Amino acid sequence: MKEKVSNKAVGIEKAISLFLVLMVLICGTVTVQVVTKGYASFGGHSFFRVVTGSMEPTIPTGALLVCRDIDINDVTLGDIICFHSKDRYMKGSVITHRVHDIRYDNESNVN
Repeated sequence: MKEKVSNKAVGIEKAISLFLVLMVLICGTVTVQVVTKGYASFGGHSFFRVVTGSMEPTIPTGALLVCRDIDINDVTLGDIICFHSKDRYMKGSVITHRVHDIRYDNESNVN
């Protein structure tokens, strides 16, 4: 009987060790992504932290946003979107805004 209890304890220890190794790998991956890209992505979802009060009271400063990639043609009025700025002063920064207007250029592309 003691042998079976001992085997169960070893199984739990292995499970806990595996869990801790996975957590360390995930933390390492997040750290590398944040340092290199400024944000982390997993499974088609990107994670951003709100650093200004521009979206308050809807989204408070310090909140964590989880965004997923969608086709630009699926964006609708009222959506809250995250995108990389093309502005020369903020190029590459992640911007979060609510969509108030949708405009098309001459080739029917969304701007």
